[in-house]
Amino acid sequence: MSRTSITTKKGVSKSIPSELIEKRVVRVWTRTSGSQSSKLHLGGISLGGFTLLEILVVLLLVSVLVGVTVPNLPAVVDTADYDLEARRLELLLNMARGEAVLDSVEYGFDLTEQGYEFFRYDDTLQRWRRQESPFQARRLPDSLRLIVRVADPVFSLDGENLPTVLILSSGETTPVMLTLADNDDYERILETDGYGPFTWREDDGR
Repeated sequence: MSRTSITTKKGVSKSIPSELIEKRVVRVWTRTSGSQSSKLHLGGISLGGFTLLEILVVLLLVSVLVGVTVPNLPAVVDTADYDLEARRLELLLNMARGEAVLDSVEYGFDLTEQGYEFFRYDDTLQRWRRQESPFQARRLPDSLRLIVRVADPVFSLDGENLPTVLILSSGETTPVMLTLADNDDYERILETDGYGPFTWREDDGR
């Protein structure tokens, strides 16, 4: 039997049969790397894999979260569309009002089958002309609708095919209420008295 000399930490030299060392190495390898263990040993740290129960719990939590979120997605999208279109409508009408005064031109606003559009009066051609960006015709989302109610005008103009809402260079506009509503009958009113800017009525929030 061959023997192997090993020096301990204290400097003591010992002679151990080589057969015993080989058996110990084989046992260590079998425990850590063999098919009998499912754990991974790294630097003396044992890392266990996920159990089937842990995976099932995670899947259950994901399914619950998805079940809560998905049905609410349409409502979130509709609200975002409403808020965007409300801000855009107010901004465009007040922009047209400002440009009418600054450029001494007349603007008009009217509904279309799918949304709304702006016009500008061409003195040379003596007619109303549809506008390009940012006053191009706009299409509202299918979930929204716009209703225009005109009050008694503070002025009168002659001519045919006048836009429903006039925005004049004098700073005057057609007194009007524009109601923006969605499929859930939530609505807000954008209005002007004919002399001031277009503003939203106070609402109960959303």
